Amino acid sequence: MDESGNINQTMIINFIPTRPVEEIVREYVEAFCILFEPKQYLERAYRCFMMLGTPNVSRPFKMPKWVDLRAFLIILWRQGIRRKTRWKFWHHLFRILIHNPAVWEHYVVVCAHNEHFMGYRQVVREQVERQLKDRLVFESDV
Repeated sequence: MDESGNINQTMIINFIPTRPVEEIVREYVEAFCILFEPKQYLERAYRCFMMLGTPNVSRPFKMPKWVDLRAFLIILWRQGIRRKTRWKFWHHLFRILIHNPAVWEHYVVVCAHNEHFMGYRQVVREQVERQLKDRLVFESDV
């Protein structure tokens, strides 16, 4: 796979560092994995939505589309039943419904985003560490 045009979380470095690349890369991977650790992510999202306040604009009610309902049910299943963080998910969702009900849908969407990052943390770790290994092998050959 050609990664020369790839500018996302899996590229190791695009500047000349003043510290060892290996040290910077390992710190980055660790920070990325901590940032999207499910329990901490739910805590940050919850705090954010509790501080937001009620939106200034209210949308008229629309019947949800099947795809949206299906996505909602998947999030309830995965985060409300399967995950170890299920109690935190339900606690936060109910508190938002009580204290700031206008944002509950947005909160669930943010929880859905974490579904991506839960698995992506491992992808980042593997790809970045592979690139680091390749770089270290290349530097030792030069």
